[in-house]
Amino acid sequence: MATFNENDRQLIGILQKQGRKSVSELATLMKVTETAVRQRLTRLLAAELISREEVRLSRGRPNHMYSLTRKGRESAGQNFSDLATVVWDEVRAIEDVSIRSSVIQGIAKRLASKYKDEIGSLNLDPNDPDSVKDRANSIATFFESRGIPMTVDFAVVNGNGEENGENSEAETVAGEKSLLPVLNLHGCPYPGLSEKDDLICEMEQAMFSELAGCGVGFNRCDHKGGDSDCCSFQLEANLPESDAADSQSPSESGWIKQLSSN
Repeated sequence: MATFNENDRQLIGILQKQGRKSVSELATLMKVTETAVRQRLTRLLAAELISREEVRLSRGRPNHMYSLTRKGRESAGQNFSDLATVVWDEVRAIEDVSIRSSVIQGIAKRLASKYKDEIGSLNLDPNDPDSVKDRANSIATFFESRGIPMTVDFAVVNGNGEENGENSEAETVAGEKSLLPVLNLHGCPYPGLSEKDDLICEMEQAMFSELAGCGVGFNRCDHKGGDSDCCSFQLEANLPESDAADSQSPSESGWIKQLSSN
């Protein structure tokens, strides 16, 4: 994920205030060399924050003018941390538990709806084990792209529904063990909010459930002094009731109906 410094943001601010500019104009306004400007423009072009347009003059070589894209204009106003903190404090202050839960569920659904368009493989059957594993990997890749470290492990469950701990798919024995994907967040996406209580984790759990299309168990949260700084969410591929009733054991269908959170 690209990172930008104060000079990059200064360039974006100039284009936002004054409209399109050439390299020489930007160099003059920023009081730096044209080489330095071109280096910054290269980063911003790659991030699709600015666009380049060729302008032909009556004589001489054509000139290139740079302006902000829509993505670039939006990037200038995306510091919402203060607003997020205040809004979340208002959610926490709702005394009626049912109303507060409804608001949290609504936030989770809106976030999931926004993210779904950016995650490619969420239109698969949630009752198919490969589909759920694909979804877990897609979710992890998406959050990684946003600078939030996330890994996918697999909880190994034996034929009687008991969890054996995390393991790799290669170590399972077909017909004897089932695998349930576990999303591990290595660093909280909402620093500051999670330290007050676990409500933000409740919202994340609901959001991941919406994204994955199946139940999600909240395994653990180590934001209050744990060594790993990691929240863990376990995907639960629920079987239809009719299929579950006909199944003699979870291993016969490849997935258990439900796994309790740790």
